[in-house]
Amino acid sequence: MADFDTLRIRAGYDSREHHYSVNVPIYQTAAFDLGSTDRADRIWTLEDDSAIYSRVGNPTVAVLEQRITELSGAYGALALSSGMAAISYTILALTEYGGNIVASNSLYGGSEDSFSHFFPRFGAKIKFVKDRFDPAAYEKEIDDNTRGIYIESISNPNAEIYDIEKLAKIAHKHAIPLIVDNTVATPYLLDPIKYGADIVIYSATKALGGHGNAIGGIIVDSGHFRYSKSKFSQFYEVSYKLKDIKGNRRSPADVDEISPFLVHLRAFYLEFIGAALSPFDAYLILQGLDTISERVSKQSQNAEKIAHFLEESGFVSWVNYPTVKSAKNKELAEKYLSKGFGGILSFGFEGTDEELNDFIQHLHYYSYHVNIGDVRSLIVNCARTTHAEMDSSHLKKAGIAENTVRISAGLESSDDLIFDLRNAFSKVFGLREVKLDGADINDLDEIAKLEITSFSAEKAASKAAFEYRLKNFSEWFITARHEGEIVGLINAAPTDRDYITDDVYLSGGYYNKDGKSLFVYGLEVHPDFRHKGIADKLINTLIKKAKEAGKTRIALTCSENLITFYQAHGLQYNGISRSVIGDEVSYDMSIDLN
Repeated sequence: MADFDTLRIRAGYDSREHHYSVNVPIYQTAAFDLGSTDRADRIWTLEDDSAIYSRVGNPTVAVLEQRITELSGAYGALALSSGMAAISYTILALTEYGGNIVASNSLYGGSEDSFSHFFPRFGAKIKFVKDRFDPAAYEKEIDDNTRGIYIESISNPNAEIYDIEKLAKIAHKHAIPLIVDNTVATPYLLDPIKYGADIVIYSATKALGGHGNAIGGIIVDSGHFRYSKSKFSQFYEVSYKLKDIKGNRRSPADVDEISPFLVHLRAFYLEFIGAALSPFDAYLILQGLDTISERVSKQSQNAEKIAHFLEESGFVSWVNYPTVKSAKNKELAEKYLSKGFGGILSFGFEGTDEELNDFIQHLHYYSYHVNIGDVRSLIVNCARTTHAEMDSSHLKKAGIAENTVRISAGLESSDDLIFDLRNAFSKVFGLREVKLDGADINDLDEIAKLEITSFSAEKAASKAAFEYRLKNFSEWFITARHEGEIVGLINAAPTDRDYITDDVYLSGGYYNKDGKSLFVYGLEVHPDFRHKGIADKLINTLIKKAKEAGKTRIALTCSENLITFYQAHGLQYNGISRSVIGDEVSYDMSIDLN
């Protein structure tokens, strides 16, 4: 058999069968000509596997199914419109006429919510184990109505590893299949079938496709498990839909004794419920598979580096990743994941909700949205988003604390990703000891010591100038204090006040005398505190205060890094006038607050 890296590109496709197209063609059609009545009869009785209608089969989708089958060392696969469709079809098909699934108590939020509240409406009961790390805990929950054991190979969001081989033996001992959601690991990092898994599920949206541009799901059947008639009678019921060429009704097991499960899914679930994967999305996922090895390998490396940075950073309360010091089942990670440990990790944010929001807003190289396995690095606060459906007791059982933050590492530079985290942490936590306040005459000596660079040096350093501003515009004086000492300030004045000169009005042409504008005279932070985000805090406070006072514009002279700040916060600014005095470069500009 060919190597994984060959199969990811070549498996399931023969260009001679597709007009010698180098790339897999997109068969964007609803239906296919039957050719003749004889051919139609052969197709309808499954003697010919040609496509009929894209809801139940399409050549582009078939290539994806065959490629995943070969990458998984499996018997067959069914591609669907989403990962949740793959999960739903699997659970509902196995538990027809009543039955239960024994499952890990720490799963992807959509899985957990559907297991707890949705599937039971259809007679499918889910029994969550108390200790997901202990194989014996799964066996303890198995009874005569159990129809499978369900786990994630690498759990989402906490990157936990479970003993697949032991769980497979327990499942087979009780004549039920082991179902493994292998979405995070992908077939590149882990082949669950090698260790006894019977059904493998993927959200192809994630690392299989890898580019955040297509939604899809895949169910893989190993072909090793034998579904008994006593437990899975639905696979032995004859149906008119499965008649042979002579018109005899057959059961899924009659059609394919190796995988009646897949026959059942395609003939009934895909036919009657739908959830078909579109050929275009199948094509996009196939494109993603071409680079899965390089992508997942780099994502795993980045995730591990980020996890170890967080572990030593002092900024977080805990880190979950298979290689950190506190990780459970490290020996299992080494056993099952020799190529890497996956691209997701989680950590406990040691701060308030407001600080978490500020932290996320200060990140530049992490996208804040709910997906994983993307080429872009992603971050999300799980308890408020991906697992928001779970109540506090479920979150606790799943090991998902209220302060859980998940990272899905992308393909960016690990140095940049770590710098971005360090910078955001420093800006947020560096402000904890800084108090924003006003100022009075007694503060003038301290204020005068700061080197104010956002106004002319002579005037800014003048104690008299500060005294004048403080007396006349005290409501627009904001200082940052650390242990009682002033370490930063911003001061402004409405543009209809006497202190504004004609020179200021002419500077860049951005200011007016309508009283709706503010001109910033001074903005400075002590050098020892400039890395702590105090300038951002001062500006944000001034903007908030200005909006509350009905101001519509702020005009100022600033450095280039502040322009970046305004852009990152979505603030619209008007034209910029650039000035160079010696080594100093400054920009005259104004910000619209509407």
